[in-house]
Amino acid sequence: RERSLFASEPKFGVTPQDPLTVKNVKLKAAHATARLLVSTNPHVLSEQVAMDCVQPLVSLTMTEDELAQFEAAIALTNLSSASDALKRCVSQRGGVGAMQSLCASDNLQVQ
Repeated sequence: RERSLFASEPKFGVTPQDPLTVKNVKLKAAHATARLLVSTNPHVLSEQVAMDCVQPLVSLTMTEDELAQFEAAIALTNLSSASDALKRCVSQRGGVGAMQSLCASDNLQVQ
């Protein structure tokens, strides 16, 4: 079980069903990144910044949140379009397998 970031009960609208843990904060940050990268031209990012985004996005595709999965998949596709180095990075970090798994989703929009 992960520790809460706050010693006392947080007063930021976080519910017991969505505790403010390091894992949840990382997932929320990854989801925010995905939302930004869906509509960002990947060529405006440095290649290193784009590569640093890949692993959190791949992790996001493995969550239960279908909207997050969908947005992460679009963001990974967008990043992959920028260069061969980014395509290799996505592949090496499990992005291709994650995307293939999403193709089997019950949700047609995720597919």
